[in-house]
Amino acid sequence: MVLNIAGCSALTKKALIALLVISIVFLQEGVNYYASFQVLALGLVFGMGVYCGSSLKAVWLVLFILILFSLFLFSTSLTAPFVISRNSTPILYTVVSIVGHAGLILLVTCLVVRRKGLLISIFRATSCCLILVLCFLLAVSYLDLLSGLSRESLFLQNGRLITNFSSVELIQADLAYRAEYGLRSRADLFYGEPSYLALVLFTSLGCYMLCTRIDSLSARFFHAERVQDVGVAYASIILVGVMGLLSLGSFSGIIYAVLVSMYYLRLHIRSMKGAFLAFLLCTLLLVFVFVFGDAYTYLSHRLDMTSSLSLEQRFGLLMEMGMPEYLFGLSSYSQLPSEGIHNGILYLVAISGMGGVVFLSYLIGVVYRFGLPTGIPTFFVLVLLAQLAQNGAVFSPNKLVLNFMILLPLCSLRGVKFKRARALQGDIPCDDKISKMSF
Repeated sequence: MVLNIAGCSALTKKALIALLVISIVFLQEGVNYYASFQVLALGLVFGMGVYCGSSLKAVWLVLFILILFSLFLFSTSLTAPFVISRNSTPILYTVVSIVGHAGLILLVTCLVVRRKGLLISIFRATSCCLILVLCFLLAVSYLDLLSGLSRESLFLQNGRLITNFSSVELIQADLAYRAEYGLRSRADLFYGEPSYLALVLFTSLGCYMLCTRIDSLSARFFHAERVQDVGVAYASIILVGVMGLLSLGSFSGIIYAVLVSMYYLRLHIRSMKGAFLAFLLCTLLLVFVFVFGDAYTYLSHRLDMTSSLSLEQRFGLLMEMGMPEYLFGLSSYSQLPSEGIHNGILYLVAISGMGGVVFLSYLIGVVYRFGLPTGIPTFFVLVLLAQLAQNGAVFSPNKLVLNFMILLPLCSLRGVKFKRARALQGDIPCDDKISKMSF
C-alpha cells in the first residue's frame, strides 16, 4: 500500500476487516432488529469514522437541512401518519428514529478525515473481501456443493430474517410450485431478495473502485513508482463482481453490472493494456449473458413496463405525484399505493415534501463534489441513488452501513481540488505543490 497506515496494529486491522465482512454478509440476520449484525456493522463503520476523523465542517448547513427535514416530517406525522408508517409502532418513535438516522447520514458528510490511510485501506480490503466472499457463496449455491447453502435452503431461511423477511407459508408454496415445474429459486444468499444482494455487491464494487482510485491518486501525489489503479488483480476482482451481478438474474443486478463495466472502461481505456482489458471484459459479459439465458429472458420481461409489478411498485407513485406533494408530501390515504412505497427516494419526498427534496439534493451534491478528483463522480452518485431507491426502508441500520461505505471514503477527498487531480492524470501541467495532500 502506498498510503501510510498508522495508529492501528496489523492484527487489529485484520480483525476489524474480518468482523466487518462477516457482519455485512449476514447484514439481515440477528436475534431481533437491534441484536443483529446490521447494528454491529453500523457500530463498527461509524466508530471507525469517528476514530479516523478529526473535526466537523459545514455543521450549520447540515443542521439547517436536518431541522427543515424534521419540521416537514413532524407535520406529516400529525396530518398523515399512515404515510410514514402503516404498522403498529407508535408514530412518535418512528419519527424520532427517522430523524436520528437522517442526522447520522448528515453528520458523516461533515467529517474531516485525519487518518485517511487507515480508513481507505480498511474499506478497500473490506469491499474486496466482500466481493470475493459473496461471489464464492453464489458459486457454491449454484453448484449445490453444500445442502445448507443451496438456493432452496437459502430461500427457505428468508422467513427468519429481521428485515426483508417473507412468510414461511408463502416460501414453501413458492418452492413447491418451482419443484413441480422444474424451476430453480433465484439466489439471494442471506439478503431476502436478489435485488438486495445485487445492491450489496454493487456498493462493494463502488467502494472498492473508489478506495483503489484514492490509493492511486495518493501514489501520484508522492511520485511513487507503482500506481495500483490498474492491474490484473484489480481488473480480476471487478470482473468477478460483475459476473456475480449478472448471475443473479435480477434486473437491478444487470443494470449495476452495466454501470460498473461502463465506468471501469471510462477510467482505464487510455492505454493498450486498458483497451485489451476492456475488450476481454465486454467479451466475457456477452458470453455470460447468453450462457445464463434466464437472465436475458428476465431482463426482457422486466423492461415491459406494463407487466412488471416491481417497476410499478418502485416508480408508479412518481407518475401520480404533483407539485403539492413535492412541496408538502402526501396528505391523503388514497394517494398511497396499495402495496406501499418501495422506492426510498419517493419515500423521502412523500414523508417530508420539500424537506426530503433538500435532504436528497444535499447528499447528491456532496457525493458529486467530493467525487470529482476520482474522475467518475457521477458513478458514485448513481451508487447512492441505487441505495436509496432499493426499497422504502431508507433509514435503517443496514442501509446506513451501505451509505457509509461510499460516504466515508469520499470524505477523505474533502479539500482536494478537481484541477489538481486532473493534473495528476496528465490532462494539464502538474504542479509540484500538489503534494500538500496528506495521506
